[in-house]
Amino acid sequence: MPRVQFVRQMLPRICKDYYELEIYHNPTGAATFDPSLTTSVSTTVIWQTEAGITVTTGTTHNLSYTPTAGPKVCKVTVLAGLRAVTRCDVDSDAIVVIKNFQKMTAMARFTLGSNSFSPPFLLSQIPKSNTYITLSYNTVSGGPSDLPSNATDVYCRSLVGFAGSVADLPRAGWGYYDGCTGLNGDLSLVPVTYYVLHLYGCTGITPGTIAHLIVIRDLRIYNMGWTAQQNTDVLLSAWGARANYTYASGIQLRISAPTGTPGTEPPAEGESNADWSWNAGTSRHDPITGYAVKADLENDFYEEGLKAWAVTIV
Repeated sequence: MPRVQFVRQMLPRICKDYYELEIYHNPTGAATFDPSLTTSVSTTVIWQTEAGITVTTGTTHNLSYTPTAGPKVCKVTVLAGLRAVTRCDVDSDAIVVIKNFQKMTAMARFTLGSNSFSPPFLLSQIPKSNTYITLSYNTVSGGPSDLPSNATDVYCRSLVGFAGSVADLPRAGWGYYDGCTGLNGDLSLVPVTYYVLHLYGCTGITPGTIAHLIVIRDLRIYNMGWTAQQNTDVLLSAWGARANYTYASGIQLRISAPTGTPGTEPPAEGESNADWSWNAGTSRHDPITGYAVKADLENDFYEEGLKAWAVTIV
């Protein structure tokens, strides 16, 4: 009996689901199929495809070959058990579904990129243990509520089929959502946990306050399809909560063009203009346009001891 066949037969059949993955993919016949696994302990991984069997040992396990076009299945047996898998990278591998994926309960990193699935990749199958998730240029089924809620770092770019409310985004610290037009809901619903949040071209999100994002360090909200006044309203919400932000080393904000005059400064005491309104009660000028907010957040004209901001108009 061949050694690999013997090893696989030695695994208790009742426990097969805890040792074996089945990766269903639909290659074009021109691209390389090269999945990668990382395990917490040195072990043997057996990759079985229509082209034959490959055996890898150690903690880093890679398979690479060019399959013919059409639906395929790759069986992967991890002798240390699926719970030993800490990272899975199936970038550009035309994955459709991964059977027993959720059995990898110790997996912390998952990368899925540059695929066009038919049927779409089900986000609900991602193990809930994942804290680092990268999903890019894919056709998927699901939305924010299907991602692990405890994820700390999430990268989603150009996901067809990715839809849902920003209120359901993972309570992460770092989030990058680029071109995710299926995201919807008011900006005020974004979880308060984010210290880095990039929203490029997520045109389904409506403008709202960011006063609650007090731990933010880097916020990028541009190409959202908002008007200049809507961008201004977002900036004014930050200015109104300016004393509450906690990051002391320079808060980065990038936003599309607001209202107002670039480079504006407060006029003389007691005077108002198109960008500033004199507030007799506080003896200061309050900004009324977005460019005035930018100027005050960056310069702290009235020496309130505000956290430093760097506002870039994109």
